[in-house]
Amino acid sequence: MYLLIENGQVAEHYEVLPYAWRNVSGLTLMSAEELAGLGWVPAALDVTPLGPYQRYGDWVFKQDITGWLAQREIVQIPQEQIVAVLTSTVQMHLDNVARQRGYDGILSACSYATSSHAAFKAEGQACVDWRDAVWSACYQIMGAVQAGDRAVPTEGELILLLPGMVWA
Repeated sequence: MYLLIENGQVAEHYEVLPYAWRNVSGLTLMSAEELAGLGWVPAALDVTPLGPYQRYGDWVFKQDITGWLAQREIVQIPQEQIVAVLTSTVQMHLDNVARQRGYDGILSACSYATSSHAAFKAEGQACVDWRDAVWSACYQIMGAVQAGDRAVPTEGELILLLPGMVWA
């Protein structure tokens, strides 16, 4: 990372120097001293790994006795987006488990709860009961997250926290 310093402030920055400043082999045409003479200084990169439901924001530049440091802000993804992702994850899980049994999805499987055929009716009711238990657990987990009682689970963690399907 290179920074253009003007009046002690970062005026511009490049993660890599512009190609116009390089030769055909990709090597920088100017030495570090020549770049510094034009106000361009190297900056160390501090790349903090992202946690679940985070993204990188704007660059932040700091100077200390060792030189310049470039960091990316870490921005938390809004709660509404997290809820939408996790809700979609639960719905896909319900549908995928039903598909493994040959149904189009959980809605199709649950529709068999009204069947006149005893075996179909039992399996359909098992799906209704499981679907209700899954959404109940999901809403309980989301409530604990919103209350600050637990961390937001990843998609994989959420699936592991949900009740398993027991087929009739």
